[in-house]
Amino acid sequence: MVSSRKKTRGYDDAPNVADLMYRSFSITQSISKWGVFSLEYQLLETFLVVSEVRNLTKASSILYKTQPTISNRIQQLEKEVGYALLVREKGRQEIELTPRGKQFLQTAQKIYDLYADLEVQTKTNGLTLHLSSIASLQTPLACLAAKNLLKEEDAHVQIYTYQTEDVARRIQKRKLDLALVSAPEKSEGVDCEPLFTQRYYVVRPCENPSNTIGMISINELDVACEVCQPWDDAFLQWHRTTFHERRARFFVDSYAAMKEFLQSPGYWAVLQESNVYSLRQEAHIDIFRLDYPPPLRICYLLTNHFTDRKIRPLIRRFRELLLEAEFACRIEPQN
Repeated sequence: MVSSRKKTRGYDDAPNVADLMYRSFSITQSISKWGVFSLEYQLLETFLVVSEVRNLTKASSILYKTQPTISNRIQQLEKEVGYALLVREKGRQEIELTPRGKQFLQTAQKIYDLYADLEVQTKTNGLTLHLSSIASLQTPLACLAAKNLLKEEDAHVQIYTYQTEDVARRIQKRKLDLALVSAPEKSEGVDCEPLFTQRYYVVRPCENPSNTIGMISINELDVACEVCQPWDDAFLQWHRTTFHERRARFFVDSYAAMKEFLQSPGYWAVLQESNVYSLRQEAHIDIFRLDYPPPLRICYLLTNHFTDRKIRPLIRRFRELLLEAEFACRIEPQN
């Protein structure tokens, strides 16, 4: 049973971190079956989001809740701590924290992180992980990580290929749990992490492929025989500069189409490392390093900054498995 306490407190009687953490643990252990644990988490999460974006409309969009719900949660939390957290003035567009609110912000973040530590014990049975991946990272990386995840967890995985401009919006509205993209994304409430890099190699079909990776010069490559995939803006800029604005005769936008061309001699292509790994399992190819290679391709992971805590363990584990898949699909060690 939670001990009784005063309805109001003076400034010096404000609950400290230890008090609130202890109360959170007590609630977790004794009355979580009544849903109080979930309620406490939601109040802290709402306060942290509002503190970050300083706008109820934006907070409502990030948490996918109505503005009255956001306001009610803040009021509930203020009742819990015993003092005002937000400055309330008519006509004010940007929300401002009270001095006490600024003081409590650090405490709230610590307790929120404590909840995150407890999430590792959350059951993931029956949960569905919704992810989007650009096509060039689906095979083999995203698919390999998903298969390994399902070996460990009694969960479900749904993989989509959404347009880049749609991904951040879906992350914000929690219609996606995470996304793999090739360009950094700056959106409200969306975390963008550079996860790993991919090197590029030249591949050419051949009847008797070499067991070693060779070296090839730009001068040895005929653009008229190139099958070009526009990996990202940095790659296209490198291509224009390196080949003096000469364009490849064949442009493709999928690994499947690329693979069809590279079944026949005479063609060549620049592929990122994980796709080279897959292709040499299915076709006879020679692999070369370039004397003047394109910039490394950076792959980014997008997640909601305040994602549903129930799915968070699955997101964390998928991220770990994705890094393991990227390491397993390297064709040579990185420096």
